[in-house]
Amino acid sequence: MEQNQIQDQMDPLSAREAQYRWMLQMGAQELRAYLENMLHENPMLELEESGQQQEEDETKRKLEWLETADAQNKPYYEWDAGESGDPMSNYGAVREEENLAFYLEAQLRMLDLPDQVKRMARYLIGNLDDNGYLQESPAELAQDLNVSQKTVEKALHVVRSLEPAGVGASDLQDCLRLQLVRRGEKESSLAVQIVINYLAAVAERNMPFLIRHFNAGEEEVEEACQKIRSLNPRPGAEFSKRQNLAYLDPDVFVVKFPGHFEILTNEYFFPVLRISEEYRNLLRQTDDKEARDYLAARMRQAQWVILGMERRRAALLACTQAILTVQTQFFQKGPGNLVPFALQEAAARLSISKEEMEQTVRDKYLQCSSGVYPFSYFFPRVK
Repeated sequence: MEQNQIQDQMDPLSAREAQYRWMLQMGAQELRAYLENMLHENPMLELEESGQQQEEDETKRKLEWLETADAQNKPYYEWDAGESGDPMSNYGAVREEENLAFYLEAQLRMLDLPDQVKRMARYLIGNLDDNGYLQESPAELAQDLNVSQKTVEKALHVVRSLEPAGVGASDLQDCLRLQLVRRGEKESSLAVQIVINYLAAVAERNMPFLIRHFNAGEEEVEEACQKIRSLNPRPGAEFSKRQNLAYLDPDVFVVKFPGHFEILTNEYFFPVLRISEEYRNLLRQTDDKEARDYLAARMRQAQWVILGMERRRAALLACTQAILTVQTQFFQKGPGNLVPFALQEAAARLSISKEEMEQTVRDKYLQCSSGVYPFSYFFPRVK
């Protein structure tokens, strides 16, 4: 069942909140694709043109500071930009040394682990392939390295607890299963069981087979499949080495001006949406009940999408401000200056639930003068 059909059957307040949560958990690339899809599906939405160029010019001006404020990081911003004077020409680029291992080891350093387990975790990180998978089994590694299988398994558990979710998996199914479990799904849940046993049916969109096999409702199966499609099958690909460089879309920029920091959300590549006056007038004037009901439902959805974007932006700004407040030394002095900061503590600061906090940081990236980092990087845990 399509998302807008499901929303039509929900209580308006619940549907509006579901729309917001749906958009909140999306990363920049996924959200942009979603908004573009909404433009095609919902006639009540259209592009807002007026004033956008002025806002983009202002964003470019501020991002010039991000490119030039810290001279020692200047090569980072120039290595792939050539002679381009456009400060957006290489935003989000990942430095060669800032590959997957860089991010995982940065998180690993913050954990209080036995030396043997930490050394083994570093070894496992160094043996992940470009997708973030670990091809060798714990038994094979234990035999090759002449260590106990229990030590390897403990280290692998640590690696799999790091961000991005899904790293350390043995194959595609294991990768998707780990991500679902990280999102709170039980091993017995429908989504996990589909991933483990019938992933091909999801790719083929063979809904009748899944409905029959699991004796489940169409809506339940579609919801499980949507969860699966939202996962990242190659969590390591975003951090591939320079010869296979992938560009990240940061959700937030922290720009260091003389004497202060400024937080900018990445609205640069998002379509700016508004309600279509043509269809708004049609809704007011039509006497066709079916057309009126359809347009009214699409009007509600359009309003919720626009409101969802505003709320998502406010949530990212608030989250980044909390990060900036707690991790000030990192933004002033660079990597190696993080302090422990639990998601639960951040949620309390923002007066939101831990679940909403997790949705806020999921698949989000922050760019500052030191580079591009997943939001989760700023919430190191101490075990």
